[in-house]
Amino acid sequence: MKRGFTLLEMLVVIVVLGILAGFAVPKVRSATSKADAARVVSDARSINVAVQGYRHDLDALPAGAGWGVTPPQLSAYLPTGMAFTYKSLEYRLVTQARQGNTYLEVRYPNRDLIGAALQRFVGPDVTWTRTKTTFWFVQ
Repeated sequence: MKRGFTLLEMLVVIVVLGILAGFAVPKVRSATSKADAARVVSDARSINVAVQGYRHDLDALPAGAGWGVTPPQLSAYLPTGMAFTYKSLEYRLVTQARQGNTYLEVRYPNRDLIGAALQRFVGPDVTWTRTKTTFWFVQ
């Protein structure tokens, strides 16, 4: 008597595994993008703490910087190795000295999964469009 699986049995197993993977992959992508969005929110909080520390020490707001550029004067206040980019996203610090406002903009490609996950964060200090989320820092 021969032992082993028939070709039909192998095909059935492969089809069942394919169907299960089809259900699992979107869930994993969704969970990953939510985790990435949480990382961006954490970065925004760290930048807010850095801006507040800078303001407390120097009684002034730090100068803003372009997309993906870490403001040099904030480097000492930010966690070590923090960059103003993350995956397909770029951050930009904007300072309006006359109004006393500082905010962080996060730019992402249209239909980006992380951007879509960021749009779930709502509140008076967060606004968003299809390609950008803004975190307003309360002074």
